[in-house]
Amino acid sequence: MEDDDAGKSLLDTAKVAFKASSGLPPSEPSYPEQYASPALMRASRRGSSDMARSGEAFNKVASPLSQSTKLVVPESPPAPSMIIPNTPETTLHDGDIHLDTQELLSLEGPPPAPSRPSFTSTSFPPPPPPPPLQQRLKRLLYHVIPILSWLPMYRKSFIKGDVSAGVTIGVMLIPQSMAYALVAGLPAIYGLYSSIFPVIIYAIFGSSRHLSVGPFAVISLLVAQSVTDTLGSAATNQSVYVSTAITLAFLCGIIKFMFGVLRFGFLVNFLSDPVRSGFNSASAFVIGISQLRHWFGIEHVAPRRTTVYESVEDIFRFFKFINIWSFLIGIAGLGILYGIKKINRKYKIQIPGALVIVVLGTLLSWAADLEGRSGVAVVGSVPGGFPAPRLPGVEGQSLFATLKSLLPSALIIVVVGFISSVAIGTKFAEMHHYHVDPNQEFISLGLADFIGSLFSSFPGSASLSRTAVNVQAGANTQLSSLIATTIIIACVSFLTRPVYFIPQTLLASIVLIAVIDMVEWREAITLWKMQKRDFALWMTAFAGTLIIGILQGIVLGVGASLAVIIYRAAYPPFAILGRLPYSNTYINIKRFPQAITVRGLAIVRIDGSLYFANTGFMKTKMKQFRTRRRRVVGEAAGPDGFRSLLDEDDERAGAGQPEGEPYKAVVLDCSSINDIDSTAIRALKTMVDDMKNEGLLMFFACVKGPVRDSLRRSGVVSAFGHDKFFWRVHDAVDYYYRVILNEIPPDDEEEYPSRNSSIQEYTAPSPSPSPLSSPTPFPQSGAPVVPAVGSLVDASMPEYSPMIFDNGEVQQNSPLVRINMHMRLPSFSHLLPLSLSDHPPQQPPTIPPPHNTDSHAHRNDVELRTIK
Repeated sequence: MEDDDAGKSLLDTAKVAFKASSGLPPSEPSYPEQYASPALMRASRRGSSDMARSGEAFNKVASPLSQSTKLVVPESPPAPSMIIPNTPETTLHDGDIHLDTQELLSLEGPPPAPSRPSFTSTSFPPPPPPPPLQQRLKRLLYHVIPILSWLPMYRKSFIKGDVSAGVTIGVMLIPQSMAYALVAGLPAIYGLYSSIFPVIIYAIFGSSRHLSVGPFAVISLLVAQSVTDTLGSAATNQSVYVSTAITLAFLCGIIKFMFGVLRFGFLVNFLSDPVRSGFNSASAFVIGISQLRHWFGIEHVAPRRTTVYESVEDIFRFFKFINIWSFLIGIAGLGILYGIKKINRKYKIQIPGALVIVVLGTLLSWAADLEGRSGVAVVGSVPGGFPAPRLPGVEGQSLFATLKSLLPSALIIVVVGFISSVAIGTKFAEMHHYHVDPNQEFISLGLADFIGSLFSSFPGSASLSRTAVNVQAGANTQLSSLIATTIIIACVSFLTRPVYFIPQTLLASIVLIAVIDMVEWREAITLWKMQKRDFALWMTAFAGTLIIGILQGIVLGVGASLAVIIYRAAYPPFAILGRLPYSNTYINIKRFPQAITVRGLAIVRIDGSLYFANTGFMKTKMKQFRTRRRRVVGEAAGPDGFRSLLDEDDERAGAGQPEGEPYKAVVLDCSSINDIDSTAIRALKTMVDDMKNEGLLMFFACVKGPVRDSLRRSGVVSAFGHDKFFWRVHDAVDYYYRVILNEIPPDDEEEYPSRNSSIQEYTAPSPSPSPLSSPTPFPQSGAPVVPAVGSLVDASMPEYSPMIFDNGEVQQNSPLVRINMHMRLPSFSHLLPLSLSDHPPQQPPTIPPPHNTDSHAHRNDVELRTIK
């Protein structure tokens, strides 16, 4: 007896262990107990690998009995701590149970069923404690200051790439930053100032490892127009102009930092790609044409312009003042830059073309005294060393008043610069498999502008050309930017005397060669072929920037994007649906003319949320079903196979179809409606009441959970009735046939024989008779319609989805096998309260027999077909 009691206790232990390892609750048996052997219950402490082998042995024994019941034991199950009843409190751990597989396989016949243990409680190990405060602060610090996360783990293999990229970017940034300072209307030395502290700050706080921050052509142009528009006639005062530009950087830094703290990183999606592309392309033209005054040597007589027509007008007006030597040097510099660019692309090398022409031009200017003899404009004297830190401001004007006047322009510069920087950083982050945080980018770029403005920097952003060169040169981290900064510091500290002789026409040539790649004309061609609406946005931003101005152009492009969004929301796509033959799929009858419509029933779908802006559109579209007669698809329906619902004549709509008659019901497919507001709910109530007064019913199908909740809370469900809501469109159609028309749904071949000529019967090779493949006849009248498990097709048969195109044809050379289910089951979800409608009924009630029963009631509608 003691041995028997010990065996039962051991049996209980084995059961609990197997259920714990297979993830089943203790109350559910993990295997048929009547086929368990005593050998299965032997336990010892030998490890989890033997436990897994024992589970495989049990599956071999149980497989002839049931294919669906198997004992699955993972190799290393995380067994929880269990309290086993009727035994002393015991804790089971992984590896505590061992089953003797040899004796298990040697047994014959099922043993007597053991007694089932009663489980009273189950305890799981407590969740791990939260990380301590020190660890959480450490994670937060790493997130806010990303350099702390990658600098301690810096690899020696990164040094070569970072040094090479840093030297390349530093050499490239010296002439480019001075050229972009001229674009902003500032002395060239301020371009070098803007390439020191902003770059260092971003290297510390930026989340991108490859982004090259500093002066950028588009931002420089925006700075020029913002300061010019703010100062007006005072823009001719150089000191006031410089102070205003630095104050603008101060304000942009504050705005970016606040946006980052407030988690406004979603603004990266605010500017659509067509608008951004059109704006950049037009900005390239504006920048290039604005540099022609330096190219022709008329910068001393022609004022600074920010629009194309004004710059072109100044060239013709001051044509007689053109300096031929400036023009020839500019042409030579442009040719050298273009040739070096071709060589770099062909041989995959990085020759710093800008540095080459600056060095050659500086030597020529110094040796030939081009400024004194030929009147060629040069950079001039620049102060050596770093500027002293000071708070930005305009002399004679309060800081608050200056910030207030610059606020609208600063917002535009912030949005454009942020979107460009994140787009560039994300592009290269995806290539190197890391993540760029938009909110952290706001903070880092804001700190770069804010601290940079204290050291005489103007607003900057990321440069696509410099970032691309940085990646190609082998950069791995922001250490390359820090190395580039040391080169700029050396230039400012020791090379201010040679900078004096750099011809401004060569800096203009550097800008011209840089903006050539900014014109995204291939993007315009792609948009024209792909989406005309997006091409219209591209042209709007391009024309507005080119003709009206930089700031006005970007505002016009964003406004056009918002107008398109509002229009698409106010006029969502509206489709009239029909059933695809030999399926329960309902599709747009305009795109698929072979779709079958239902006599007296309109099935419609609105592809968009319903709210105050599109309620009028919904009423107008639904009104046609109340005042006009239906047309159906048929042979005489017209050249496109579909007769419009707006036709009001009463001729026959198609072969085999009845005369035009008023609609009896409308089914609204709500599968594309994600939200509904109070205005739309009131409009829906009014519309349904009007339809009811005219004898027209309305059903709702595929209503999503949030929409159901809104309809329930507003009383729509109780007012319309639970029987008007269905899980699927096909359920509503079946309900319409059986309840409204009191008929059985027709068969495809008999109802529309001309449409099924391309669909042939397919007889699948049936295996040996088994309960899983036996056909299930259509139930008799009054019997519950519940299809048997496995009655559709044998489990070994492959199932594919049909690939239908707009012309209704199936892709050639790929026979598609489908299962045709024409059970025509009505929905019974309307009999349940809507609060329970998240769980479809498992056992439908009995179907009442229709009055006009026919031969369809006793046929098997489960068929296997193929489309050719």
